[in-house]
Amino acid sequence: MICTSRFLRIWRLLLAALALALVWAVAPAAQAAQAPRRPPARPPAAKAPDATPVETVALPEQAPLDKQIEMIRKILPQAKRVGLIYDPGEPASVAAIKQLLDLLSKSGMNPVEVTTPHEWDVGPAVRNLIGRVDLVYTIFDDKVAAEYQVVAQTCDQAHIPLFTADPRQVRLGAMASLGLPGTVKQVEPAAGRAALHRPARPERTIAGAWLYLNLDAAARQGVTMPDDVLKSAVLVSQARAANTEQTKNGPRKADGAKP
Repeated sequence: MICTSRFLRIWRLLLAALALALVWAVAPAAQAAQAPRRPPARPPAAKAPDATPVETVALPEQAPLDKQIEMIRKILPQAKRVGLIYDPGEPASVAAIKQLLDLLSKSGMNPVEVTTPHEWDVGPAVRNLIGRVDLVYTIFDDKVAAEYQVVAQTCDQAHIPLFTADPRQVRLGAMASLGLPGTVKQVEPAAGRAALHRPARPERTIAGAWLYLNLDAAARQGVTMPDDVLKSAVLVSQARAANTEQTKNGPRKADGAKP
């Protein structure tokens, strides 16, 4: 009997220990099942892209457009219809044309636009202006510049006065341009941007504007220059250059000026 009672006590202790072990094993799982589930972590929201900045187009260095229109009105006061040739895919050209349209409207002149998406479009575009305009005015435009002699020859044949914003094109057959004298000064390069021993970058200083004339082209295009225009101009053609009086402080005659 004594052995049986001892055996029962040991058996009860073993059962109690087993029950306690089961409780400890099941409790964490039960707590986890009762605990509220956390939502899965969300990926960080994508940062909204910054607003696209307004595109600004830097125009080539040139005399102010309003002064160029004044130059045209001084030479051809009766002209009303102005032909404009440009590349619609060139931002600088589009920006210049936009300004010109506003200025021409304010001056009582009517623009007639033709576009040249490719160099081979220049010839047909300028021929399309024949009979529709009183003059042609060209801006800084790479497509037009590549075929400028075609523009000049067409204007010569049709007796259309050809003006340009680029004085270099006066030598190619334009009759007049208002340009900057191009005085140059040396400036120190910005710190950390210029290579060692690199020369300082030249910078233009603006001091008024010069009128460049090609009298040969003017004669071919049927224009006689007013005397007051001749007195203040830089001539780039040989014809009549020696007979033109320059202002005392003005630039040299004929080929002395190199636009």
